Amino acid sequence: MRFSLFINPLTMKPEDDYAAIEGTIRQVALANELGFAGVFLSEHHFSGYNAYANPMVFGARLAAELTEAWLSFATVTPPHYHPARLAEDLNLLDNLMQGRMFIGWGKGGIPGETLGLGYHHDEGADRFADTTKAMFDLWAKKPSDPPLTIDGRFFKGTVHERIVPCAYGGAKHPKIIRATRSESGLTEAANNAWPAFLMGPQAIDSFADKLKAAGHSEEIQKFCLDWTVLPWIAHVAESDNKAMAEMSQPFATFGEWVTRQEALKDDYYEDGNVGPRFDPPKLGDGPGGGEMPGAFGSPDTVYERLKLFEEWGFRHLLLGMQFGGMPFDEVERSMRLFAKEVMPRFEKN
Repeated sequence: MRFSLFINPLTMKPEDDYAAIEGTIRQVALANELGFAGVFLSEHHFSGYNAYANPMVFGARLAAELTEAWLSFATVTPPHYHPARLAEDLNLLDNLMQGRMFIGWGKGGIPGETLGLGYHHDEGADRFADTTKAMFDLWAKKPSDPPLTIDGRFFKGTVHERIVPCAYGGAKHPKIIRATRSESGLTEAANNAWPAFLMGPQAIDSFADKLKAAGHSEEIQKFCLDWTVLPWIAHVAESDNKAMAEMSQPFATFGEWVTRQEALKDDYYEDGNVGPRFDPPKLGDGPGGGEMPGAFGSPDTVYERLKLFEEWGFRHLLLGMQFGGMPFDEVERSMRLFAKEVMPRFEKN
């Protein structure tokens, strides 16, 4: 089984932003050095949930550090962008990464983000469909084709020649990884030979069956399953007690952030419809315990918890190892211990 890192540094106040960004660059460089398969960037705006906000700009900086590991997005939000601009940006990143890149994308729809970017969160699904359709059309356009007019509900434009640059190596477009919670999403991913960003462990067998039913070669099926990921949180220390102690403050900080977002809901939603309620997560008493999906403890404890996913058929976990504003020296110690004491056991398997 292989491991990638989910990169989503939380910052609670402006004076912490630079340190979070600089520490994240160090974390990504270390991930590349230690043999993590990839790093996955998220996209969140205005709340401090993600200190770097724009994954394309930040991804361009990280490309210089990623000499072996891949770059992916979990996820970029097409409704926020004009399709021609987003198609260009992603193609450029694909070239900077020499093809070692996946586009993970989703409709977004967090009200505080969409309102800040000038549209209502209820438009997210329609904007996603319009934007991604236009992007595929733009990626397919050749210079000799007639001008391509974008005439959707939300974005307009006419491209006379082509998207520049093209994807790396002359591919039709950068590789795609499909984030999904549904069977229909798994079917779409399988039919298109896209890996999947899964939200639950029960979906892996269904996805493997769908890839086979789609008639893909064994090589393509293997590639898709090798890069199909499940998100999880992990923190490793010399002992279970130390790991749990080090997670205590990050859980409290994240709980403070959740509480702050709940207090803003009346400003984000209309007609009293305040959406789902999210309570602050709780850290349990035992190793790796709690309501958040995670593995916290000594190398032995973390290995035993993560081994379950390998037994269920997963080949790749996406680990969040910088959680709740955790100090970056603790993140680095955890990553080094994980790479030294946990990863080799899975390589032997």
